[in-house]
Amino acid sequence: GMKLCPRIGEAAARARVRRAKSLEAAKRCQSEAEAEARAAARAEAAAAIAAHRKRAARRAASEKRARRCAMRQEEELHSLAAMRREEQRCMGLRYAKSANRRVESERIRREDLTRKVLASLHAEQAARREAELRKGQELQQRCQDADFAHCKALVESRRRRHGSTPPRNSSFHLPPIDKRGGFEC
Repeated sequence: GMKLCPRIGEAAARARVRRAKSLEAAKRCQSEAEAEARAAARAEAAAAIAAHRKRAARRAASEKRARRCAMRQEEELHSLAAMRREEQRCMGLRYAKSANRRVESERIRREDLTRKVLASLHAEQAARREAELRKGQELQQRCQDADFAHCKALVESRRRRHGSTPPRNSSFHLPPIDKRGGFEC
């Protein structure tokens, strides 16, 4: 075959070495670029994850605030309801005390009225007894004195009564008729 010039062979070898070095450098650059791209993608993914976590944390904090606010509102509503119940209970007690006072006042008023009626009844009965006693003593005195001028015969008395009736509601009552004597006194 043909022999090449040592210089040309050397130059080709050097060119091959340079090409190999250049390919290696290109491969290194490419792998570095790929590594940088992967690192950038990881950094971007990490940034996206961090942003997502940050949004999730903000959402969680917002939900937590909303729950606390809702719990506070619910506690306030329970507190208001408890205060209303207590106020209604107090009003009920005041009403019951007032009703008891009215009942007691009415009871005392009725007892006083009963005492007054009974006192006046006793006084009226005593007055009637006194009047009857006086009338009885007067009649006894007339009988002892044999004073029968104010008396009439039973027959005349009955005849006179037929025409007119005595008043029904008179407080003065005639003594019973003495059936033995036939006279009305």
